[in-house]
Amino acid sequence: MAIADAIEKCLKDSLGNTLAEVFVDKSSLRAGVDYPAQLEKQLEQTHVLIVAYTGVEKPSHGFTGYEIGFYRGVQAKSSLKNDQLRLIVPMFLDSPPDTVSTKQGFGFNIKKDTLQGSEEDYRKILNTTVGKEHPAVRFLEAMQDIVEEIRKAGDFPKADRVDASDCVKDMLLRVFRYLKTTVEETIRPQKKLLIQTENAAVSSDGQLPKNANICPEGGGGLNIFGLPETEIPWETFCAKVQDHKFGPSWRDAIATVVASSICPQTDIDNNQIVVSHDERSAYRIILTADARYYDGRREFSLYFVETLRPKDFGNRETTLLLKGLEIVCRFRFMYLEEFSEFAGRTLLLLNLDQFVDEAKKLLRELNLLRRDAQAAGLDKPNVWGALVDWEIITKMSNTWRPFDDELRSLVSEVLAARRGEEPKETVGKLRKRMVELLASIEASIRPLNGELIGQMIAKFQILIKDEQSLRTKTEDKQTTRKGTITTSM
Repeated sequence: MAIADAIEKCLKDSLGNTLAEVFVDKSSLRAGVDYPAQLEKQLEQTHVLIVAYTGVEKPSHGFTGYEIGFYRGVQAKSSLKNDQLRLIVPMFLDSPPDTVSTKQGFGFNIKKDTLQGSEEDYRKILNTTVGKEHPAVRFLEAMQDIVEEIRKAGDFPKADRVDASDCVKDMLLRVFRYLKTTVEETIRPQKKLLIQTENAAVSSDGQLPKNANICPEGGGGLNIFGLPETEIPWETFCAKVQDHKFGPSWRDAIATVVASSICPQTDIDNNQIVVSHDERSAYRIILTADARYYDGRREFSLYFVETLRPKDFGNRETTLLLKGLEIVCRFRFMYLEEFSEFAGRTLLLLNLDQFVDEAKKLLRELNLLRRDAQAAGLDKPNVWGALVDWEIITKMSNTWRPFDDELRSLVSEVLAARRGEEPKETVGKLRKRMVELLASIEASIRPLNGELIGQMIAKFQILIKDEQSLRTKTEDKQTTRKGTITTSM
């Protein structure tokens, strides 16, 4: 509307509003009155229809399209009656609308690089480009000639003629000011996936139909999983990630978030976290929209928001030591302590649905441990070797690796059994196997874990003592230097 205001002011300033009435429907159409009837009355009295086009399309059946179509009819009738001039003049930002593309008009010619400059810079441009040959100036001067003829024919007092180029400059400057307030560019850095499916095919049991589509939007949603940014069926996605160590957790996390929005459930599960295929980043999945269509389609908008990681401070050695200690302790709290939610005795007391949920959490936490180790560089044995004895690292690596593979495989079986609606006996047997596996992990890893923690704590104590010793030596040197200077004085 700001552009229409600029055009209206330009016309009124150059032509006056006595003999040349400028009508803008935004202010003249009265509420409660039939719009088409009002428009038709105004258009029948209009000699010049100016179409201000911003590039934002309106429906073909909207009032703009209606006005142009009706006015073409007015033009045809006027031609048959040899009536006065009837013109359609498009004014546009980039290109004229298709409906009047054959009509002579003019563009504002305010490009992106022009908008990046200042108002003073644009004033200079106007002073060199807007003159007598400018199409808008020629148009206004032609309209001024018609108004002067009407004055003469009607014996109206003569009026001073306004400089049309000044009016055009003012109009373009107002358009420039408005465009400076518009959005130059919108960047959507969020990683987003759109899940499209049939409403009837979605269930609340944590499953998505095979023919659901995953459509990437924004930047790199599917790149998280090491896949190209192209639309992919859910069945194909599951097949492609099946053999990846994080594949089952990816599939389950996406399906869980989507399923959490299905009635009768009301609490959206926005706590699911996935680790990227390269283990460099972890993302929280957030369901931002669940759109239902009358034809049965349904769309789920999922954003993948990278989790925050604290900034590192201090020396690299102490930073690595602290992160290593955190990872080792988290592992202990998760798998080796009797009151952990993943302890065998805890899993045995859960019902089967609760057990499946715990299996999902276990896999997620296991993935996050790997992500944190990789992010800190602690996925490499030589880095650990600088923190603790090489022998304990070798023992821990050789002992844990087969357990890690077996645990991941077992969780995948649990999730597959739940998705395939296997008998409860099958899930019950898998739970028994997991309890036994966790017991083996506890028996084998507990002493190694304890030794790791002990060595790292001892390393911290050594570093602290070394730092205290260094500080003491530095203070002694400063005291000696100060005493020497005092004596010399």
